[in-house]
Amino acid sequence: MKRGYRGLCPFIRFGLIFLSVLSVSGVGVAAAQTEGTVVIATASDLFRIANPAIFRLSSVTHWQDMVFNGLTKPAGMMAPEGDLAESWTAGKDRLTYTFNLRKGVKWHDGKPFTAEDVKFTYEVLMHKDNPAGFGHSRYYESILGAAEYRAGKADSIKGIEVLGPHRIRVRLKEPYSPFLMISAIHPIVPKHILGNVAVKAMRKHAFTHKPIGTGPYTFVSWKSRDRAVLRRNPNYFGKKPKIETVIWRTMPDSFSRLAALRTGALNVNGLYAAVPVDEFKNVSRDACCRGVRMSGHSNWYMDLNLKNPIFQDVRVRHALSYAIDRKAILKHVFKGWGTISNSPFHPLSWAYKKDVSIFDGDPGKAKALLEEAGWKAGPDGIRVKDGKRLGFTWLVASGRAAAIIAQAAIPMLKAVGMDVKLKRLTFVTAYFKFYLRRKYDAFSHLHPNSLMISPEVALEGYDPRRSKTGYRNPRVNALIKKGTRTFDRRKRKQIYDKLQEILAKDAVRLWLLHTDELWGVSRNLVLPNRPTGYLKILAIDDWSWKK
Repeated sequence: MKRGYRGLCPFIRFGLIFLSVLSVSGVGVAAAQTEGTVVIATASDLFRIANPAIFRLSSVTHWQDMVFNGLTKPAGMMAPEGDLAESWTAGKDRLTYTFNLRKGVKWHDGKPFTAEDVKFTYEVLMHKDNPAGFGHSRYYESILGAAEYRAGKADSIKGIEVLGPHRIRVRLKEPYSPFLMISAIHPIVPKHILGNVAVKAMRKHAFTHKPIGTGPYTFVSWKSRDRAVLRRNPNYFGKKPKIETVIWRTMPDSFSRLAALRTGALNVNGLYAAVPVDEFKNVSRDACCRGVRMSGHSNWYMDLNLKNPIFQDVRVRHALSYAIDRKAILKHVFKGWGTISNSPFHPLSWAYKKDVSIFDGDPGKAKALLEEAGWKAGPDGIRVKDGKRLGFTWLVASGRAAAIIAQAAIPMLKAVGMDVKLKRLTFVTAYFKFYLRRKYDAFSHLHPNSLMISPEVALEGYDPRRSKTGYRNPRVNALIKKGTRTFDRRKRKQIYDKLQEILAKDAVRLWLLHTDELWGVSRNLVLPNRPTGYLKILAIDDWSWKK
C-alpha cells in the first residue's frame, strides 16, 4: 500500500462487505426447472418497456436480441454478418447500401416480415416525437433526409427506398463507416402492429409489454418485478435454439440470487446481476454450479462537471486522477477481478490502445500539481485557494460498484487535500434527475463497453451535443468525425489511438476500473465459448443442457 493512504483500509473492509450486498430487498425463487428451461437472473424489471424503437438501454439489449432481429448482427467483436438481411451490396462511394432481405420470415403472430417494416422502424427511430430519438439520431443522421425528417420538415426519410417486399436501399449524405455495425444492427419492429399508432402514444400501446418480433424466442408473459417468460420460436428462420423456455427472473438481492443458483431454481447469475467478488471462488467450488469469468462488462468512470470552476483547471483534474490508487482498489476490494483500462473502448476491441497515458496512484504528483495550481494546504489539511476550499460532492447510484469505488477512493483524495462528500441516490434519481440535467459536481456510473461492438458507440459521452460534462475539444470532434468517414481499419485504428491519448490527457472523464464479468452458472448448463457475456447471450441458440 502506498504511503498517504492509511485511511483506505477501513473503507476497503467496508467495501468487501458492501460488495456482496449491492441491493436492498430479496425476491422468492421459482421451483427447480426442467432441462428444457433456463432461468436467468436480472437485477431490474427489464420488460417495463419492451419496444426497442422507443427504448434501447444497455440493460435491456440482451433480452431484446432474443425476441427481435436487425438487418445485421455482430460476428464477434470485429465485423457484421447477415441477420434479417441475407446479403447486401455497398456502392463504391460508400453512400449506398442495398439489402436483400430473407424471404419467408414471419413475425411471431404469423404476419410476413417485409422491407416496409425496416423503413417504418428507421422512421420511428428518427421521429421528432420519439423520446429516445435524440439518442438514436447520431447513428442515423447520415441517412439522406433523416435530419429533415427529425426536424419535422419531411413526411418520410428520403434516403430509405423500398425496392420490393424483400429489397431495400439506404442512401447516405456522407460516408459512415459504422453503418453496418451500428445502424443496421438495431432491432426491427412490426409496421402492421404499430403503423397506425402515433409515436408519442407507443409507450402506452399493448406492444410495450407484449412484444412481437421475428427472433428465436417469442414472448409468453410478464409479471412486473417478478419474471418474463420467453418460448422458442418454432418458425424461426435461423438456427433453432436447443433451450425451449427462457425465464428472466427479477432478483435485486445478490444473496437471493446465490441461494437460488445453489438450489437449481436459477441457472445463470450474470450480466447486470453478477456474482459478488468475494463469493465467486465459492461458487466455483460448489457441486451445483461453476463460476465463469470473462473480460469486463463495464468500465466504471467518474465524470467531472466543468460547470464547477474547480474542474476547469486540467492540473486539478490530473491531481484528482493521480490521487486515486486504482491498483490498490482493484486488488483489495475487487480481489483482482478486473483490469485498469484508461479508454472508452473495450480491451477486446480492435480500436483499443493498450498503452494510453494514465495519471494513477501517485499522491506526490497530485500534491505538486495542486500546489502549482495555487491550492495551499489549510490548517485541517484541506487545500484552499482565494478563500475557497477544495471540495466537491461525488454522486453515485447506491447499490452499485461505483459506490464501493468511491468509498475506497475518498480517503485517498483527502490525503492530498481534497474534501469530498459522497452522495448516494437511486440510479433513476442520480442519473435522470441530476446527471442528465448537469446538477452534479462529480458522477460515477458504468460504461457497458462490452455491448459496444463498434467503437463509435463508446464515444457518445464525448459528443458535444450529448456530453453532460460540458467537454468541448475541436480536435476530438474532428477525430471522431474522421473515424466515421474512414473504412480502412488500420487507418481508423491510428485515428482512435490519437483520440484516446487526447481524452486521457484532457481527463474530464476519469476511467476508474474495468471490472470482470463474474457469472454463476448451473454446472450442467453448457454455454458457447464467447469472450463476453453479451456475445454469449447473442449465441443463445448454442446453449444446451448436458445429458
